[in-house]
Amino acid sequence: MDREEPKIFACRAGAEFGEKICSELNHIYTKKEDLKGFQLGKSKVTQFADTELKVEILENVRDNDIFLVQSLTNKSMEHSINENLMEMLIFIDALRRAKASRITLVAPNMAYSRQDKQKGREPITAKLVAKIISSAGADGLITMDLHADQVAGFYDIGIDNLHGSTLIMEYLKEKFGSLSDWVFASPDAGGAARAEHYAKRLNAGYAISSKRRDYSQANKVEKIYVLGDVEGKKVCIVDDIISSAGTLVHAAREIHKKGAVEVYAAVTHAIFNEPASERLTEIYKEGILKEVIGIDTVTHSKRFKLENPWFREISAAPLLAKAIRNINRGLSVSKLYE
Repeated sequence: MDREEPKIFACRAGAEFGEKICSELNHIYTKKEDLKGFQLGKSKVTQFADTELKVEILENVRDNDIFLVQSLTNKSMEHSINENLMEMLIFIDALRRAKASRITLVAPNMAYSRQDKQKGREPITAKLVAKIISSAGADGLITMDLHADQVAGFYDIGIDNLHGSTLIMEYLKEKFGSLSDWVFASPDAGGAARAEHYAKRLNAGYAISSKRRDYSQANKVEKIYVLGDVEGKKVCIVDDIISSAGTLVHAAREIHKKGAVEVYAAVTHAIFNEPASERLTEIYKEGILKEVIGIDTVTHSKRFKLENPWFREISAAPLLAKAIRNINRGLSVSKLYE
């Protein structure tokens, strides 16, 4: 049974992405004479002198279907991931106490999902975050490309983990047409299945990069081996995350040495922690790397995008808006991929 049209709210770090989603919803929903169009719900966040936060919902949400947008990794703001996470939890609680009927969290890049297993006396922080979100009062979560599939099992609420590869493949086909003469490569052995998925869907070849680490130095890659034929090919290195870009840069250099005519990279979460920008700019200027394609699950400033011509951002907002529409109407989300 259909609910009333959903209401979209956003935390401060998620406001830019929330506006994109509202714009997309205005395109895909059937217009009604009495429908003014989607816009972000009214709210107020107050930060006190001791840095504590208070969230106020400034409109009626009783019995409404609410979707709360948050960009936990927002590089255009000074707020840390932890600050954004806490604001999101307080926001969920405020909506629950305002009697919203259902609260679905829209967090395209779910923080801490890489901390998904225990080593020694380490915590499983991905599970801790899942418990906290459930306890805060969220009924569901829409996210994109969790780092490991088992993270979805940490949540006691409904979770829709969307696939960034769908958006990346659409972009590549629109820009380049047929990709049958391309090769899709993984930056390491752990990503081999992802590269093979791209290759099968696009009728292309695939290759695997294998790295041997120097464990005497943190984040140091000693040697990269490329398994697969890349000579004379356009090669796209695919991954879920770019963080410091160390492994990606080593793989791109080795693939270029093996005779690839052009090297691209495509990821869902373009985090670009230091010194990623410097490393990618270097191989871009050397003519090794043509383009890095990233989805806007991480928010970057306009200045960053202007200063880094190698970066091409594509938006997840159209896919997320369709997911919101389907969830609101009680329809299948998986059908979006058919």
